[in-house]
Amino acid sequence: MPSTLKYQHASAEMDRIGAELTRRYRISLTKQGKNASGNLNRSIRHRVIQTDYGVELVHEMAAYADFVNKGVQGAQENKAPKSANAQSDQLGAWGDSPYRFGKSKFPSVPAGKIDAWAVKKNVQGTRDESGRFTPRKGMIRAISRSIYRRGLVPSLFIDRPYNRMKKQNLRTIAQAVAKDALDYVRLIIEG
Repeated sequence: MPSTLKYQHASAEMDRIGAELTRRYRISLTKQGKNASGNLNRSIRHRVIQTDYGVELVHEMAAYADFVNKGVQGAQENKAPKSANAQSDQLGAWGDSPYRFGKSKFPSVPAGKIDAWAVKKNVQGTRDESGRFTPRKGMIRAISRSIYRRGLVPSLFIDRPYNRMKKQNLRTIAQAVAKDALDYVRLIIEG
């Protein structure tokens, strides 16, 4: 008699869903322009794990993916970045993010990371209101201060595709598990 239920159909279905979710996460990042270095995009992977209780779909990605997905609130109360104001209804409530600048975990924005981003994006110095040239270092300070005060806009690059796929695929997952259970029952009866 077989010892445990084998989730062959469910594993195959979850692998298909995982591959599609990975594709949609990458597309969402690219469409939103959240692909400065491409590291987050390249880091997204999925795998299917069989446990004693079923099958799990696990997505692995760079450690900062959750900050990009949920955003980071600024140090100033309820100050979403100006670029987010038009999208605020689509992105969800600004207060949904568990992350916030100004707390002990995020006391400031690391200027070195902003500088590296600025070099990749080819951000050059510019002129201020009075026409004086502002060097890149000054721009980096201004960008860092703005991010610290206003925060980072949530992209929901994980949440949106996941919720859509979950709604679309509940039935196919249930059918795959039912096929696995039927195969198991047949194996018990025949053997």
